[in-house]
Amino acid sequence: MEPYIRVGDRIVKKWSHLNLKKVYHAGETKDHTNNNVELSVRSGCVRIGHGLNIVKRIEYLNQCRHICFELNPLSNLLTGGMSDIRMSTAPLLLGLGYAVSISPDDPGKFGYEDTTVDMYASAVSFNWTLRHFKLIGYHSINHAIVTEGEKILLL
Repeated sequence: MEPYIRVGDRIVKKWSHLNLKKVYHAGETKDHTNNNVELSVRSGCVRIGHGLNIVKRIEYLNQCRHICFELNPLSNLLTGGMSDIRMSTAPLLLGLGYAVSISPDDPGKFGYEDTTVDMYASAVSFNWTLRHFKLIGYHSINHAIVTEGEKILLL
């Protein structure tokens, strides 16, 4: 098991009274042998940032029904995770009924401050309608990782 998974498990166990949630930044690489999405799923995470590789390791997809995929269209394009936004897993995962949110990933690094450009890029690239964005909003709220009295562990 990867070191960051072991560290996350130790932290969650040590501070179990805080009801910490595991959120992993995984599946952003083009390396087909990379297994960080699978490790994240097996570790009990509730959200995965990126998760592009999940469609390359489809055998783990059934284990992801409780996970929200935070997809980052512009970040994936700018960092080379994909060469065209239309290659994003967002439409496929959303169409299959998986929870999807659209996030900017690291907007400060790219010079913007909110999700507007990611939402616009999604609308244009995926031909999404208001219905799609309503579903994205629904997933974002229902899979929020922080509620009153809870803390978050970002790994």
